[in-house]
Amino acid sequence: MGKVSKTTRFFAAMLMLGGALGIAIGIWLAAQALSQSWLYIFMVVPFIGLFVWSLYTGIRLWRGDSYGRKWAPILFASQIPIIATPGATVHWFTGAQFGPALKLAGQAVEATLSANVGANGQFFLASGGDQTILGINLFAAIALFCLVRSNKSFKPKPLRGSA
Repeated sequence: MGKVSKTTRFFAAMLMLGGALGIAIGIWLAAQALSQSWLYIFMVVPFIGLFVWSLYTGIRLWRGDSYGRKWAPILFASQIPIIATPGATVHWFTGAQFGPALKLAGQAVEATLSANVGANGQFFLASGGDQTILGINLFAAIALFCLVRSNKSFKPKPLRGSA
């Protein structure tokens, strides 16, 4: 266990808060899905697993464990892209999401800025629609930058015998 900065604790808290909210939302969605068909549970369980992992990693990061220092940047890196096309959607976040996006629909291009607090996840393959959204989660990008910058395990180690 190592010393943990206030910045690292903040991002650990966001992973824990978002993970806990994501688990709660996932359980509620699982209950709703079961009322329609037990097969829908297979779509909800991966989300719950992702948010459990976020909660666990946030706890480990808060404690300064090497596990948390290793996996928290990876979790935040996976939250940076916001991609929605007529064929697929990939977007999730824990804690917060803030970022610009471009919506492309036919010949029209619209710039948007969104801000959300909590937890959300959207991963699916589908057909239909003519809108494409490309954006980034600036909150996750800042978290990644700060965590990598403060993380000793991501810093190069000097070669032996070097002066």
